[in-house]
Amino acid sequence: MKNYYEILGLPNFATALEAKKAFKALAMQYHPDKNPDDKTAEEKFKLINEAHRILTNEQAKANYDSLLESGYNQDDIAELAKKSEEYQRRQQQKYAAYQDFLRRNAKKDYHVTNTQAALIAIFVVGYALAFGNNLVNAYSRVQYLFGLAAFEKKEYKIAVSHLERSVETDGSFERSSALLGKINLEKLGHYGEAVENYGKAIRNAEKENPEYFYQQGLAHCHLGNEAGAKPNFDKLLVFYPDSLRLKQQIADHYFYVLRSDTLSAAMYKLILKTDSTKHEALVNLGSIYYNHGNFRWAADYFSKSIGRGNQAADVFAKRSLSYLSLQNTPLACQDWKKAKSLSPNLSHDVLDFFCADSVQVSPVE
Repeated sequence: MKNYYEILGLPNFATALEAKKAFKALAMQYHPDKNPDDKTAEEKFKLINEAHRILTNEQAKANYDSLLESGYNQDDIAELAKKSEEYQRRQQQKYAAYQDFLRRNAKKDYHVTNTQAALIAIFVVGYALAFGNNLVNAYSRVQYLFGLAAFEKKEYKIAVSHLERSVETDGSFERSSALLGKINLEKLGHYGEAVENYGKAIRNAEKENPEYFYQQGLAHCHLGNEAGAKPNFDKLLVFYPDSLRLKQQIADHYFYVLRSDTLSAAMYKLILKTDSTKHEALVNLGSIYYNHGNFRWAADYFSKSIGRGNQAADVFAKRSLSYLSLQNTPLACQDWKKAKSLSPNLSHDVLDFFCADSVQVSPVE
């Protein structure tokens, strides 16, 4: 589909005045009265009318030019611009109806008391403020739509630009803040900005949204901010106290992202109270105790995982190292032999040295 400038026979980003002049010339050429029963002329006339509406409206033209410069699909631009124009048109109609009401009633000879005058003044000021707020809100939401369209096209920097305008115009619009947070967290790796964005979304949400707390907690984890992450995840556990899956996710975030042995160990133990067969909880607890030099507890957790059916080579290897640290070489080499049988490419300088005589692995075919 041609863009609006091409429809009017103009170069991209021509002025509104040029658009008006081009529209007048084309309207005369393709007007239905001059082209009766000509469907092609009728469709052309509709297109030039649509182009004229967009390119002579200051705000609609500015938004359209911004998107055109960024390479947006014409259909997307037209749809979003129409929504913006329609909203503004409805607000202008309401305001015009109110002005007409004032003019009609101003002709009547009323005796207005001081109290009535005060009430009228309050009403007028309130309506003016509401009208101004509606226009502000409309612009903010249009920018959100532009940002959402860019996000869906994976044009994340363009999306951020529109969403930031939306938030600057109306800081209470939670959807713009939340989408900004999502892009900064998941696509751009701007974790500090994500924390701030989700904070605004949380403050402005009509009701508490668990997703916002989860995402802000994850952003805190990426920043290594234990004091920030824990309150977010604790809030989630209030929403879903019985969700084992959520507890597993939180524990993994603590372990793999935040790298907090204290928080992850506490969460893994909480999981095991509900389900003692969770291998990841058992193995990661074993790793935590091993890293802190408590080799007996480490071996015990690895043994529990193995005893519940976990036959992964790395678990036998980890228990082997725990036994070696406990100076139990026979058990260490027994586990190392098992690990090598499951994964022949495994190697470890210390275990290979101590267990050289007991480990014989068949060549890989």
